Amino acid sequence: LEKTMLKEKNRESATFEINPNLNQKLTSNPFISYRKVEPEIINDLYKMNSTKLDETPDIRYGNGRCSDYELFENNYPSLKRVEEDLTNIMMQAVKSEVFIMESFFNILRKGSGLTSHRHLNNFDKFLRLDIQKYSLTYYLSVGDQACSEPGILTLENPIKKILPSEGTIVIFPASRWHSAVYGGNIDRLMIGINFYSLI
Repeated sequence: LEKTMLKEKNRESATFEINPNLNQKLTSNPFISYRKVEPEIINDLYKMNSTKLDETPDIRYGNGRCSDYELFENNYPSLKRVEEDLTNIMMQAVKSEVFIMESFFNILRKGSGLTSHRHLNNFDKFLRLDIQKYSLTYYLSVGDQACSEPGILTLENPIKKILPSEGTIVIFPASRWHSAVYGGNIDRLMIGINFYSLI
């Protein structure tokens, strides 16, 4: 086992052990769970700073908004409750302690989406963290699903299509490519997390 440091921009480091022989620990792939959505968390997210999707340099596009990748650094009580509950669900899914690397929200509106992507970077590959990294989506509002593009989460390799309900939580390996396209007239709001299982 080897010790390494995960350093985030403007954040403290976190030390954990890496086992390069570790297999994915998800109890199912994808792991699907549920958490009731309180109106307070939705109201609070709309108060936070956000950026137009078309102004981001990544895979998000169209008419919508998103936060930076440090959502859980905000001190709203509603958000802290969500972080605590989602952390417990992540620990249940991978059967270990977890370290949250990134947290964010996306608001998708008609004509927006996310092209096929995954949540690995060179840092993960170099340190063999790809086998310990996972992604989570938590759907706070699914918007208008009575349209031709209702916001289906498409996971690849193998293909699995998930039409979420309010409160749906989906966890899958960060190495798994995924995408979503939305065409509804009501905002579709989700929280995303990229995290590592710890040994």
